[in-house]
Amino acid sequence: DGVMYKSGLEADVAKQLKHGKKKIQYEWCPLAYVLPERLYWPDFWINREGGDDVLVEVKGYLDGDSQRKMRAVKEAHPYLNIVFLFGVDKYGNPRNPPIRKGAKMRYSDWCEKYGFDYAFGNLKKEWL
Repeated sequence: DGVMYKSGLEADVAKQLKHGKKKIQYEWCPLAYVLPERLYWPDFWINREGGDDVLVEVKGYLDGDSQRKMRAVKEAHPYLNIVFLFGVDKYGNPRNPPIRKGAKMRYSDWCEKYGFDYAFGNLKKEWL
């Protein structure tokens, strides 16, 4: 499709979305947030007929900067449905490591704590 994705995981998500014939945009619309004020470009913006749009952030690694940024974006745009799609390992197991070395909190725990829906490997049907 000529789009240069930032990761193989993003390219895989694009294939899933195109297979479902959904209308999507890749890094289509920047969202301002304060930390200090910056712009965030959602990886995928899914336009759902008859429903709220879904903004998919594809993450292989959720570092501290990304955590702070996404909390700030959610605070600045609480009405948007921002979700996370994390990767899977070569065996298809969820990549759900601790949020940082030595922490008990995992990616899934972080998403639940801050009110983000999430999935591993494949998009949830309700996002489409």
